[in-house]
Amino acid sequence: MRGKLSALLIASLFLFSSAFALLGNENLCKSQGYIWINGSDYPGTYSFTDDAVGSNPAGWVFNSLASTSVTVESGINNYNKVMKIYDASTTGTYLYINQSFASPQINGTVEFWVYKDSGTSSLYITFRDANNVLGPHMDMDYNNDGYFEYYDGSSWPTFGKSFYADQKWIHIRIDFDSSSDTFDMYLDDVLVLDNAKFGGSAGALTKLMFATDASLIGTFYIDAVGYSWDDDYFIGDNAMGGCCGDDKIDLRTGLVSEWHFDEGTGSTAYDNIGSNDGTLYNAPAWTAGKYGSALDFEYSSSQYVSVPDSSSLEPSKGITLSAWVKAEDIHTNQYYEIFRKEDGSNRILFSFQDYGTMLSLGLN
Repeated sequence: MRGKLSALLIASLFLFSSAFALLGNENLCKSQGYIWINGSDYPGTYSFTDDAVGSNPAGWVFNSLASTSVTVESGINNYNKVMKIYDASTTGTYLYINQSFASPQINGTVEFWVYKDSGTSSLYITFRDANNVLGPHMDMDYNNDGYFEYYDGSSWPTFGKSFYADQKWIHIRIDFDSSSDTFDMYLDDVLVLDNAKFGGSAGALTKLMFATDASLIGTFYIDAVGYSWDDDYFIGDNAMGGCCGDDKIDLRTGLVSEWHFDEGTGSTAYDNIGSNDGTLYNAPAWTAGKYGSALDFEYSSSQYVSVPDSSSLEPSKGITLSAWVKAEDIHTNQYYEIFRKEDGSNRILFSFQDYGTMLSLGLN
């Protein structure tokens, strides 16, 4: 049996932390033949990319107050085309911004990015039904203390302080269910509220609202508001930004290592991103691949590429592995390994198993 592993991606590793962060890797984009863009448009049902800078955001309604504004700005902190909420009013009236859903929603997911630039005001995040009854109702940085709070109908439990900082983009996801008047909430992809109560006994939800404090000042930015019932939006889409032309790159920690197998000769497979170069053992043959060159491994000769141990290859939160693989025969033998990482007792194994009837990713 011979299995050819192509040149473009053989074990391209992504390691994720619990927080989202912008991938600012110009070399990565250019190494794949893409054009580097300094800053990113994050996709969403409302990502503001088609709104003119300085205009009011299309599809959103707000109350016009003196010393306040709601506009689309060119960008801030590497996020392009964002909604700016500016409130310098201390008149005692709330500045609110509404987006009405195309149809009432019994359950669903809403996610977006939020950024507090300055001021002492908190930002309220509220869902309501057609009768204005509260669904999920919460605020961010109340009393300028860094906490999140939510209203459960009678009290305001606090949570999430470790995720908050001024001038930091925070990803918020809310999964709601009006049939039980409960919701889950994620901050930067971490579950922080599980089965939390609505602020009221709401029916199907009809709108999302952002609001500032009535007598405090503050500046906030919102980007990439995504709805699960939008046919053109998939949950998780706004975790990615277009750093490289129109292509999406996952932005949590980034590509750790990538072996193209384009050398075509010799006994070293160079890491095109990091410093984890691999050594060829038992002379696998260089051959043409899906893109560029590849390595041809003979099953009977125990041919493989080995990469030395490195702290950069020790994921603590999650891992994504991708590879181009062409196998001439995966039915003669029970196992055909594509990738293995182990420390003696623990291993990650990606392989064809059971004579080619199963593609398995195993952790043990």
